[in-house]
Amino acid sequence: MNNLSQQSAVCVEKMAAHGINARPGRGDAENTCEELGDVFYILLMLTTIAGEESGKFTLSDVLGGINEKLIRRHPHVFGDATVESDDDLARQWEAIKAEEKAAKQRAARK
Repeated sequence: MNNLSQQSAVCVEKMAAHGINARPGRGDAENTCEELGDVFYILLMLTTIAGEESGKFTLSDVLGGINEKLIRRHPHVFGDATVESDDDLARQWEAIKAEEKAAKQRAARK
């Protein structure tokens, strides 16, 4: 099983623990849709409670952050970076994560 398949399997296991079966051809679409709606509702509720009521962030901020992170962490998909192996991909991932952590630390010192 390659790294992406392992990550996908972990995600599916977590979803299954919450009653969501999104594996293609398994479970029923109606239940999956309902359960994903519940997850989305939780996201909306938490965003409202934690961000919008305090005026610190909005749902748009959350979604924009997810989009930026996805693009930043996958330059081999969204940019010009190339990887030759799963090991290269893992090294790239670790380098990106290390830079993100360093940037947060620099920002915290300011």
